[in-house]
Formats: sequence, structure tokens, C-alpha cells
Amino acid sequence: MLYTSIIIVVHINYTPMRIAFEINSRQNKDGRNNVRIRVSNGRNVTPIKFSTPINIYKEYWDKKDERVTNQHIEFALVNRALKVFKERKEYCMAKWEGGQFTIRNVANYMEGVTDYSSLDAFVSTVLKRRMTDVSFTDVSQKLNIIKGHMGIRGELQFKEINRNFYYELWEKLVAKGLSKNSIKSYSIAIGSVLKQAYDEGVIQEIPRRPKEFTSGKGGVKRKDKTTVTPEIVEQAIKEAKNISQWQSVGFWLLEFCMRGLYPADIVKMTEANLDVPTALKRIKNEIFIEHPRSKSQHTENEDMYIHIDNMITEPLIDMLKMSVVKTHHNRRDIVADVNDSLKIFDYNPTQDYKKHNSRWALHTRRLRKYGMTMKNARKTFLTYAKELSIDEDTRLILVGRKNDPIFSSSYDNNRTKTMVDKVTKAHKSILTAFEAQRLVYLLMAKLMTFNNNPKWLGGEVKGKPDTAIANSGKELIKLHPDYMKYKWYWRNWIKEDLYSLTKTEEKQLQQFKKQKSKAVARVVEMYPKVATA
Repeated sequence: MLYTSIIIVVHINYTPMRIAFEINSRQNKDGRNNVRIRVSNGRNVTPIKFSTPINIYKEYWDKKDERVTNQHIEFALVNRALKVFKERKEYCMAKWEGGQFTIRNVANYMEGVTDYSSLDAFVSTVLKRRMTDVSFTDVSQKLNIIKGHMGIRGELQFKEINRNFYYELWEKLVAKGLSKNSIKSYSIAIGSVLKQAYDEGVIQEIPRRPKEFTSGKGGVKRKDKTTVTPEIVEQAIKEAKNISQWQSVGFWLLEFCMRGLYPADIVKMTEANLDVPTALKRIKNEIFIEHPRSKSQHTENEDMYIHIDNMITEPLIDMLKMSVVKTHHNRRDIVADVNDSLKIFDYNPTQDYKKHNSRWALHTRRLRKYGMTMKNARKTFLTYAKELSIDEDTRLILVGRKNDPIFSSSYDNNRTKTMVDKVTKAHKSILTAFEAQRLVYLLMAKLMTFNNNPKWLGGEVKGKPDTAIANSGKELIKLHPDYMKYKWYWRNWIKEDLYSLTKTEEKQLQQFKKQKSKAVARVVEMYPKVATA
């Protein structure tokens, strides 16, 4: 007994640790009992218990083999489910005996809260909870690209990462003609995952990366095209051969008009975040959205307070929202409700990151020849802000970087009327300098040139501007031969509620309608130029 005590004191990680399957005594309504797991570590530590999704008839439970007998209904299915937990048990016991897991690590892994079996699993179960949406998406995307280059179809195992792996990956990336910065970014991505896995005790050492990899040696040096001009966007619009290519340009322009938002931010836009919208505010062009940026959701940064221009941003969102119905009519699961005027897609970019990445990477591929990406709209916006001599504090507010030291030392509250007016004025000046309104009109006119589009999407272009995009509705869709294909989207269509307006406000409304009618007429006027471009 004395000898045993000495061993326990010296080799503390060898303290008895037991993972046991238990059958809950309480019976479910269907007569089955839940299989629970109990993780214990000595008498002085409170055991950790949790339920599994497995329910059995307890009379068929084989305690010794930790399985059900073949007399149990669906015994094969139940035993396969139990096998998953038994494999986790073996893994945890090995990690515990090696001093790599704490009792909490064991419990979390057994429950499936964390998964250390591969880099993919570690990122999706552990790092996902710690990262911002943007960072998680970036790392996940880079891991998938790395596996693609290495010809790995399944999950990337920790044991596969060594010096030889790095050298082989570096050679493949160089052979593919990737830039030095791209090569370095892959090195940083995989290195950050390994560093956190090491801190968690998942791996015992971090393989040293070759100097060639970390420096990006051998990569192709490419000209950094971070700034896009209105002329480039115009060219991309005119050369768009179909609605899908048109859509890619439109999303880039929307990111720019929304002060440099990233794709995840565009997906998360919703009418619910509008700042008390009214018909009068819309007429007076005073609609704002309080938007929490995905990249700063885990920081102390305030939400961005972004102006929605009724002659630029609003019609651009309308067009894109309707175009998604056309391009994704067979994917109703990701098309946003028609009644949410700002929401274009209905999916979570964090949970569905693979779907999100592939969609927006496709937009970038379509625009790459113009030097446009789904990330450099933000850089272009900042470049124009600098060229207009907008002060740095205001620029930081414009792009949602409130925690910057320069900013925090200057302003305590960016929601004061003075600050809002200043930022909005700066925002409008950037849109004007970039000719955003003209580009939106060009997009409208280009949309009309595509054949086989529903009338509610392209509008009438021959002499009836009042039936164009701006005033499309359910009456117009009925005129299209493919009405039945899109009918599902209009099932909840409701006309705009203009509330009760005073006589003065009624006059303002009529003036606004005339202004919008002139804008639509201008689109119709521009159509021949775009059609023959």
C-alpha cells in the first residue's frame, strides 16, 4: 500500500482515471434507457457525467463488452454508435497516460465537444469557438486548399505534418505559380493551428517549417492590384456575358458602397438591423443600418452605422436580391425571404463556411482578370478616402475599426449627430468620387441586355420606364412565361407600407417618385450604349 501511494505522488498523471458506460435508471416513454458516460479520476474528484444520443433496452445490455446483444432490436446500428464512443475512450486513455489530457480534455473529447483526431476536426470543434467568422473561414479555406495541393481527400492528420510534408507542399505551391505572399499565408495558417494544438496538449512538438516556406522563397512576385477604378468596374460591367458574371460585379460594388464590407457581412445584412426605418426617412434619404461586422464580433468594436442611399445602395441591393432568385431558383434553402429588403442569402457563413467560401471564391475568379477580388473593395474604399483627404479618425470609423489607438484617443462616442453627419458626408463623397450612382445605372442597363430573364428582373426597355426594375412587382412577374418557376418566391409579397403621411410628406413622396422615375429613364437611355458595347 505504501509503495502504491509513492507511485501516485510521483507520477501524478497515472492517477486512476476511468471512463465507464452507464445505463440511466430512468426509463424513456418508449421503454428505453439512455446510455450515459461517466468520467472519473479518484475519489476526491467529482465525476463528470453526460448523456449520449444512444437509447437501448437495458435488459439486452452486455456490461462486460459494453455493447448490446444481438437480441436487441437494431443491435447492429446501436453497436456501431457505441463503437464511436469506445474508440474515443481508447484515444483518451492513451492521451491521459501520456500526460497530454486533463480530466476536462477527456470529458470534452468523449462528449464530442472537442475533436483532436485531425487538423480539420480540431479547427471545426475547438478553434471555431475562439475565432471570428472571418478568421475561421480563412483558416478552413486554406486548410482545404493545402489538402487539395497535397492530394489529401479525407482529413489531414497531425502525424502527417513534418519537415517532409512542408517541403513537398512548398514545391507544389511554387510549381503552381503562387505568389510569395500566398505561400507565406499558407505557412502561417497551418502554423497557427499547430501552435494551438500544441498548447492544448494534442501534439508534443511543432514541426519546424523550412526557411523557404516561411519566407515565400521561389514564389512569383505579382503586382499588388489593391485599388480598383470606376473605369475598371465599368469595363467589367460591359463585358459581362451573363447574369452570373454581372452578379459578381454587382456584389463587388455593393461591398464598396457599404463601406468595404466583406462577403460574410453582406450575407448577414438584414432588415432587422435597420435603425427605426420610416417612409419619410426613406424619402429624405435617411435610412441607416446598424451592422455588426463578422471580423470584429468578438471585440469591443461597436456596430457600424451605415447609410443606405436610396438612389445607389438600395436599388443595387434590390437588383442583387432579385437576381439571386433567378440564379438560385433551384436552391430555395439559401434564398432570403422576399419581405426582408436587405437580406440576399439565407445561410450562416460560419456554419456553412464551405458553401460560403466556394460561392464567393467563384465571384473572385470571375473578376480576377480585372484585378478585382471580394476583399479589395474595402482597400479601394480606403484608398479613395485617403485621396479625398478624409482624416484618419473618420476613415477608421468608416471601416469599423473603432479600437484603433488613434481613434480611441480622439472620440468617445461615434453616434453623436455631429459624428454621424461627418461620417455620412465622408461616405457620400467617396461614392461620388467613385461614380457609384453611374455604375449602378450601368448595372441596371446591362441587366436589361440579357435574354431569357424574367420581366420583373430586367424590366421593359422599350418606351415604358415605369415598368423597369425600380417598380417591379407581382403583377409584372405574371407576364413572364416562366412565372411558375419563380412563383414560390412571391408567395409572401407585401406592398410597401407608406404609413400615414402629412400633405407635406405626400408632396415629398411624389417628388421622390419623380426623381426615381427620372433615374429609371436614364437607365433606359443608357441601355443602347451598353447593349452595343
